[in-house]
Amino acid sequence: MSVPDVASEPTTPARSQPRSMQRLVGGAAVDSFGTGISAAATILYFVTIVGFTANSVVAAMSAGAVFGVLSPILVGRLADRFGLIRIYCTALALRGVGFVAYALATQYVTFLLLTLPLLALEAATPPLQQSLVAQLFAGDARIRVMSSIRAARNVALGAGTLVAGAALTTHSQPLVAGLLAINGTSFLVLAWVVYSLRRSATPPAQQEEKNCGTSRPALRNPAFLSLAGLNGLLLLHDSVLFVLLPLWMVLRLGASPLWVSLMLALNTGLTVVMQLGFGRIRRLTTATNSTLFVAAGALVAACLCCLTAERITGSTAIALCAGAVALLTLGENLHSIAAWQVSFELAPDGRRSEYLSAFNSGSGLQRIVGPVLMTGVVLARPTTGWLVLAIVFAAATVGFTTISTASRGNDIHLTASK
Repeated sequence: MSVPDVASEPTTPARSQPRSMQRLVGGAAVDSFGTGISAAATILYFVTIVGFTANSVVAAMSAGAVFGVLSPILVGRLADRFGLIRIYCTALALRGVGFVAYALATQYVTFLLLTLPLLALEAATPPLQQSLVAQLFAGDARIRVMSSIRAARNVALGAGTLVAGAALTTHSQPLVAGLLAINGTSFLVLAWVVYSLRRSATPPAQQEEKNCGTSRPALRNPAFLSLAGLNGLLLLHDSVLFVLLPLWMVLRLGASPLWVSLMLALNTGLTVVMQLGFGRIRRLTTATNSTLFVAAGALVAACLCCLTAERITGSTAIALCAGAVALLTLGENLHSIAAWQVSFELAPDGRRSEYLSAFNSGSGLQRIVGPVLMTGVVLARPTTGWLVLAIVFAAATVGFTTISTASRGNDIHLTASK
């Protein structure tokens, strides 16, 4: 596929781009502050305060995660057909109302019926955000905006987590329920921000004029779906950082949970710095294969650091863990830059939201499969597990770069009759 001529796309006028970027980044930060509250408080609130069993809460969220794999492509298709702004705002508004209702749920059936659609919508909205960025900005500006949004989200997410943690120590149902309602309000704020950008976004009619008639549905595009699956394998670094590393450090190395918190704080700080810096380095987007190979090298090196830490103790092991987190963070952020760029390039304009949603489906699969692999394979057999994980990262990178390179030379989104 030839790279789209983004310079010719009707995007936000240059004088309006900084203002649009500031609005998006600010709205995303408010949204992520609420998400941080929810991530830290939801399970503990419904188990320790409302009184549901831990297994029942996890079962509901696991079922919701399955819905989250299936929902993005459907929502993406709706966005391409009826207008991105309209569908994105509707999804955000539904999430907002749903979390306000969450705060009032005291019966398990109510909790379950809210959890399923909320997690489905949670998975569907990130690709809509990326599609909106593609409509508002052109060329290198897209990656700069995505990087700025991610940096702001990380800071706000951490702040929300701290607020939720402090509230949970009070064991006050009204207080924690109120925080969940604040999370719902944060989605409504972001919906208002997105709606305010409606005049700057590319009109749906203009999108449809560009190769919509010849592009085939994402689910009928094996090459693109293969990229999505390989991207999901590379996203296993999320499960390594947030599932495997905390358990492994405490159970295998005997480290204090305080060290785990410091490692996660290190990841957050480095992510903010790296995203703000990497988003301005043009070569990272013009040479995505090289970017991905460097990312894979960092991820493999992180696995080897952890494998080495298995054989030593004390401060040296902790230092190796810190090095592994730094390498994981480097790989994670380089991977995100390259993945954004490749998905922007290969998504046909007329089906952009659908294709970006399909590409992000790998993330949903990773959230389901990743924790099981981390605990059932790597944590259970660390010597073999870390090596297997390193091989997976390397092989997924080779596969991804091979298919994406071939895809750039072929119109992979076109119908067979074209």
